[in-house]
Amino acid sequence: MISFRSKVSQKALLFYFLNPREKQHIHGLARKLHVDASNLAKKLQEFEQHGILKSELQGKQKYFSLREDFPLLSEYQKIIFGTVGIGERIRTALASVPGVRQVLLFGSTAANRLSSDSDIDLLIIGNHKAIEAERALIPLQYELGREINALDMSEEEFKKKKQKADPFFRDMLSKPLVQLIP
Repeated sequence: MISFRSKVSQKALLFYFLNPREKQHIHGLARKLHVDASNLAKKLQEFEQHGILKSELQGKQKYFSLREDFPLLSEYQKIIFGTVGIGERIRTALASVPGVRQVLLFGSTAANRLSSDSDIDLLIIGNHKAIEAERALIPLQYELGREINALDMSEEEFKKKKQKADPFFRDMLSKPLVQLIP
């Protein structure tokens, strides 16, 4: 049985579940995830023994990738996405940005239609500085291997757009939304 308790396991599995066709060697992935390479190597080898990852040698480097035919893959994905998924990571990243009042996840990620090339769309509402929110999200973009598109606006601007029935807003608000922060 695979343990999901360690942060290294959680980060590695989340990365591979979000990037199912990605091949990474240990040191490159350790840098990307900001984890210790030796601990990561142990976890990746454990995942390979359980059959969730596969590896191949390219020169002297061992590259790991997700085994998409793993029988319990969808169950493991549900566990990881439900416990340490994208929403929790975004909440943590934006918690340090003063003035953020509300964050909504929209688009394919909110609708659970995440594909290998999906980006992450956020609506960030408050009296925060957009550049500070962007800076807080950059490390997460790199770690997840996904582009994060943030639409920043003040609470007044948000109310006006809702009242004017702006076509983009009407469309966005009519589709699935996930509230990450109030």
